[in-house]
Amino acid sequence: MHNYSTGRLRVPRLLPCQSGLGWEALRYPLPARSRGLTGTVHLEIFIKPDGAISTVSVTNSSSHPLLDEAALDAVRSLAPQPFPKGLAPRPLRVRLPVVFDLQ
Repeated sequence: MHNYSTGRLRVPRLLPCQSGLGWEALRYPLPARSRGLTGTVHLEIFIKPDGAISTVSVTNSSSHPLLDEAALDAVRSLAPQPFPKGLAPRPLRVRLPVVFDLQ
């Protein structure tokens, strides 16, 4: 969970190695905060066996393009991550809710 002055983002843990994945790239867009926009963006992420993001798409919109694009941009910017020890590398499909919430 990241806190930014007047906004909060919540991203659930995907894998045991999620720490340091680069979620700092996920920002609450200032224009969205200024307009009081909140919502949850549901993403579908395809991860290749090498840990790189193959594709990402919105499966359920927040109803606010600014929030949807912020979530998409953050995931697209993630660097490839190795699979955790004990988990065989393979293609994965992950569904991820990204919650934009104002305090």
